[in-house]
Amino acid sequence: MTHPTDPIARAYAIIGLRPGASAQQLKQQYKQLVKTWHPDRWANDPANYAEASQRMRAINEAYATLHRLRAADNRSERRAAPAPQQPVEHWSTSHRSMTDEELDAIVRAIGNESFVSMALKFASWSVPMALSWVPIASTMSVESRPTTPRDWTISAVLFFTGLFVLLSQIWSKRQSSGSK
Repeated sequence: MTHPTDPIARAYAIIGLRPGASAQQLKQQYKQLVKTWHPDRWANDPANYAEASQRMRAINEAYATLHRLRAADNRSERRAAPAPQQPVEHWSTSHRSMTDEELDAIVRAIGNESFVSMALKFASWSVPMALSWVPIASTMSVESRPTTPRDWTISAVLFFTGLFVLLSQIWSKRQSSGSK
């Protein structure tokens, strides 16, 4: 049996404060959480970007809840004063949570590799393949020594190392796309 959670206690837990914390503490903790979990910080990491988006949404909703609570407390303290205007709803309270399918679509749209990781993957197979021609090419100049079996062995090892890395990258990419 599940028990309903008190939304105010839940909001304090998400923000990371004890109930009854001051407005200054609430604001300071909120700013710290925004610095940590803002999705722009995780733009190059799709998995963490999706998690950061969800956490920021929860943090914003919790902050809005506590902000409304504090505004209601302030209004009740000033009953003798003219009725204050209705507080503006925080933008996050009007948004719904994203579904898993929507998060997956964002991850696919962003892609899962940065330019640097793509360049390193390309270099990991292309450099050995390119270097495989160096031992043989060095023997083809006019005044050079003849090609030896050692040159051919080094070239073959480099070439097949590059080929193996390329094929393993293709295979792992197919495996990961098939598991989705």
